[in-house]
Amino acid sequence: GSKVFRGDLLVIPIEDSILYVEPIYLEATQAQLPELKKVIVSFANRLEMRNDLTTALKAVFGVSTAATPPKKGPTSKPTGPATAPGSAGELAKQALSAYRAAQGKLKAGDWAGYGAEQDKLREALEQLGKALAPALAPKKKGPDKKGPEKKAPAKKAPAKAPAKKATPAKAAAPAKAKAKPAPAN
Repeated sequence: GSKVFRGDLLVIPIEDSILYVEPIYLEATQAQLPELKKVIVSFANRLEMRNDLTTALKAVFGVSTAATPPKKGPTSKPTGPATAPGSAGELAKQALSAYRAAQGKLKAGDWAGYGAEQDKLREALEQLGKALAPALAPKKKGPDKKGPEKKAPAKKAPAKAPAKKATPAKAAAPAKAKAKPAPAN
């Protein structure tokens, strides 16, 4: 038999967003060494699960095999090889290389080496996020013809008179006191 378990969730801040990476492992009862089966990657409103980190990152960031993302329109041409230094493809390869090296260090029980490779992975993913940030930034709409909308100042509620203290209700107005006959002398 075997069991499936999730690896450590990596939470990597990139600009004003966060990149989440979580590996999924399969561990055989006899082997006792986990095997990477899937990688879940989430960024902004995109979530992908793929067989390895590179394809998951490419799927989330919408990276094609070209060095730059394809432009819309019939005149789009790749500007360079897929592994140009600093390209999204190269940065994804660096991240995958650091991830694999970290897994090797983890299997060997080298915790210091594992931590160093995790740092390399974080750095590569941060660079990848910066490289892809312009393509992932929300499109800004042009200014309205009327100009920016101004909000009216909030109106204050009219001041209320202070509440009077509640007094117990009296059953009825006091009845006129009955005159008591004066004592006779």
